[in-house]
Amino acid sequence: MSDTKQSCCSTDEVGCVDPDQCRMVCENPAGCTNIAYPKLVIELMPTGLKGVMLAAMMAALMSSLTSVFNSSATIFTIDIWKRFRIAATETEMLVVGRVFVLILIGLSIVWVPVLQASQGGQLFNYIQAVTGYFAPPILALFLLAILWERTNEQGAFWGLMVGLVIGIVRMALDFGYGSPDCGEEDTRPVIIRRLHFLHFTILLFVVSFVATVVITVLTPPIKKSHLIRLTWWTRHSEEEREEFPEEKARHEKVKAKIAAKVDEEEFKVSDTRTLPAWRRFLYAFCGYEQPKDVDMSQEEESAHKKLLTSVREDRRWKWFVNINALILITFGGFLWGFFG
Repeated sequence: MSDTKQSCCSTDEVGCVDPDQCRMVCENPAGCTNIAYPKLVIELMPTGLKGVMLAAMMAALMSSLTSVFNSSATIFTIDIWKRFRIAATETEMLVVGRVFVLILIGLSIVWVPVLQASQGGQLFNYIQAVTGYFAPPILALFLLAILWERTNEQGAFWGLMVGLVIGIVRMALDFGYGSPDCGEEDTRPVIIRRLHFLHFTILLFVVSFVATVVITVLTPPIKKSHLIRLTWWTRHSEEEREEFPEEKARHEKVKAKIAAKVDEEEFKVSDTRTLPAWRRFLYAFCGYEQPKDVDMSQEEESAHKKLLTSVREDRRWKWFVNINALILITFGGFLWGFFG
């Protein structure tokens, strides 16, 4: 075996069991699994493929981060900011979303020490653990909301709250006690030592599912006229959906707010060249472009809205996408089971 392969495959580096050795190799006394994949790429692959693989890793990392930040900014601006600024314009929401992303980046940097303390600083285990603490209640609610028309707001909210509290308690215990170093005895509480976080994920899903069902059954149902095209069974319905009273009241409030504005230029700027220099710089920095006015008749607007809300798809492409999804799931499950 060559020196390169011996260096890459050395158990004293990737799979070290001595905390001092682990600390010397990767500065993590709990293990050096984080460097396994980079060492394979850097030490075993030829020069050209090294660059390709590192570029792919960086692209995947940036794609994951941008998707998370974009989703978080969207949730903040739509679900939180607009509750305080009902008549906020697209320009304002864009700027707020960009600023919120900067705040998230700062929080992510501050969170690094917590990451190092959780799961022994092993990045893959940390990602799976945090996902397991927060994702199961959302999955349970998503399945129930789509497949069971009886699901209502009270059941959804309190089911999420029950799952969130349990997940946060487990995460706090995990972060608080940390992970033992290589070769050390695990003296943590039984709930952490004996219940693996992947098994905890299953338990959390079941608890959230049952809590949502029980609370839903004990509270009044939602009128079916409100659920058209919101569930799996009504996704192709052509009926007109009746808005929830809260929806209708909110829409009326927004219309009243906009109508009460004397100066409409506060909501719509016809020409960005008339703006102050600092605002033009802010728009350019945030990537904002003034939307173009589109004249549409009432019939065209109705047809456009119908197209946007339609969930119909071509049968051939439906089968093509489903077959490829099944192949990918099967292949991914095999790799996970074989190598995991």
